Amino acid sequence: MRIVTWNCCRGDFTAKAALLESMRADVVVFQECAKPATESAATLWFGDNPKIGVAIRARPSYQLKALPALVDAPKYVIPIAVTGPVEFTLFAVWSIGKQAYPYVEAVCKAVTLYRDLIRSGPTVLAGDFNSNAIWDKDHPADLNHSALVSQLEELGLASAYHHALGEKHGQETKPSY
Repeated sequence: MRIVTWNCCRGDFTAKAALLESMRADVVVFQECAKPATESAATLWFGDNPKIGVAIRARPSYQLKALPALVDAPKYVIPIAVTGPVEFTLFAVWSIGKQAYPYVEAVCKAVTLYRDLIRSGPTVLAGDFNSNAIWDKDHPADLNHSALVSQLEELGLASAYHHALGEKHGQETKPSY
């Protein structure tokens, strides 16, 4: 299974999605894309402004269904049921500022709130976390990047980038864009 995430820095969804076709991703999470012309079980979109939001697209063998968001959950940490050959819960992430819990703080808060859902089965968090250990000092100790890494480790989750490359958080040698 191939999962791709891309902050596509605004623009038409159809044009942006076409740029990833060669990757043959089963599921893609797009941050900062315009609202698609149509939504379906293969394409979901979330946002307040039709010019910028979060889209999730699945290949035909997969289907997507938005799960109920918890009342106090920060915006844009979106639970999605992915069904098909491999089934799991996907959290589509686009952590933004200018909210009660800005950036990584929102992801930490969401992981706490959705802990039971995450524990209930296979789970993937994918997207733009706007987070790195080098910015830990910019956030409360219990809501920074290192706190998020610890939370996720307790739930049996790890960063695919850091696991694959054997690098420590905050000491990345290769860009992830």
